[in-house]
Amino acid sequence: MSNYNDFLSDEQWASNASADRDWMMQLYQLMFPDLTENGLLDPLPFGSQEQKLGFDRAIITKRGAATVDEKLRRRSVNDLLIELKGPSDSLGWFLKETLPRFVLTAHYPSGGTAVCVDVQRLKRAYATEADRWQDMANQRMDGYSNFLHKKSGSSGICLPLHEIRRVCGVGSVQKFSPPKARA
Repeated sequence: MSNYNDFLSDEQWASNASADRDWMMQLYQLMFPDLTENGLLDPLPFGSQEQKLGFDRAIITKRGAATVDEKLRRRSVNDLLIELKGPSDSLGWFLKETLPRFVLTAHYPSGGTAVCVDVQRLKRAYATEADRWQDMANQRMDGYSNFLHKKSGSSGICLPLHEIRRVCGVGSVQKFSPPKARA
């Protein structure tokens, strides 16, 4: 299987990365109306101080493998954890159906944003896509990787944000309805 990057030109990757950033910013602004101008949340809307200091962050290396660093005290916009009480659109449905309480975001080498998702929830919600994504993560294709949540021991996959946008059919985070419930 060819690297996913082989199918996209540098210009396409740059375009994806820019669109990802713009779209993710819209999402953050909907979920966190108190987002500050410097790209940090103040205060963090996540409950106790212990929670704030106990967040995990997925870092994707040049080879595509994800590692988790714990106890980060500050987060830029592109590294924020999304609290799952977000917009009632297909993306919000995707997040609530496929992720644990918080979602991790990270960057990958081609410049886009990756989202780390829970494997079992992903398979229940998007069975037809999950096997392909798992295969790409196993092969460490650009933007795809496996990760292990140290505290819970649960496993996950990091996916490029543009893939999630494609599956959810999201062009604007405010204009889409949740898909019909799956059996």
